[in-house]
Order: sequence, then structure tokens, then C-alpha cells
Amino acid sequence: MALLSRSQDGSNLTSRGRLVACSVVVIAALLRVGAALKPLWFDEIWTLQLLERISSPLQIFTEIHLDNNHHLNSLYLFFVRPTVWWPAYRLHSIAVGVGVIPLAGFCARRSGRSATLLAMTLTAFSYPLIHYSSEARGYSLVVFFSLASF
Repeated sequence: MALLSRSQDGSNLTSRGRLVACSVVVIAALLRVGAALKPLWFDEIWTLQLLERISSPLQIFTEIHLDNNHHLNSLYLFFVRPTVWWPAYRLHSIAVGVGVIPLAGFCARRSGRSATLLAMTLTAFSYPLIHYSSEARGYSLVVFFSLASF
């Protein structure tokens, strides 16, 4: 019950609740990093090959007309490539995938403290969200910016 009671400073979670929330974020980050260390998928390789044909970031918007071209994802990959350490292609997905967790809690905080922790926990351990956060395809960016716009 102390986990869900009002904190001294008037914030949504007590210090114990914040500890639980931080633990959820750390565990979720480890899950996403572990999943991101797998080899690149065909779609990721395809995007990298498409980017080899262009010489300017503007061409991502004007030259590549395929559904595999997620503009923000392609911009990131354009500036990262080529790299020897291939997990670097997925760092942006991991970062925003982890960022989705506190963002989901922030969106749910109007519904109460238990809703905040529940939203964070469900987001942290959702298989599709872990999967999206471990690939350089752009889906984790879509989820992050959709929640941010909410």
C-alpha cells in the first residue's frame, strides 16, 4: 500500500514506487539490449543496401519510394553507416524503446499510481515492443513518437 500512497513532494509515485519503476526500466533495457545483439534481419540489410545508392540525406525523402523506408530510421542509418560494430545500427531503436516505458507511465499517470506502474510494466515486458526495440526498422520510433504526441 505504501507503494501507491501519495509521496511527500506531491509527485505521482512514492520513493518506493519510483524504485520499482526504475527497476522495471533497467530490466526492460537489458532485455532489449540482449535481443538487439542478434544478427541483422533481411529488412535491415535491405535498408542499408538502399542507403548505399544515395549520397545525400535529402535523397531519403526524394529517391527511396519503398515501404521499407522509414524516414527517421533511414536518416539515422545514413549517418551511422558504415560501421564495424553492427549493433550500432540498432542503438536508436534501443534508446527509444527504453524511452517508451517511462513515457507510457507518464501517459497513464492521470489514472492513478497503480495505472502508472501497470502501464510501465506492460510496456516493458510486451514481446512486440521488445522485438521492435531490438531492430533498426523504425517501428520503435513510431511507437515512441505516437506516445509522445498523446
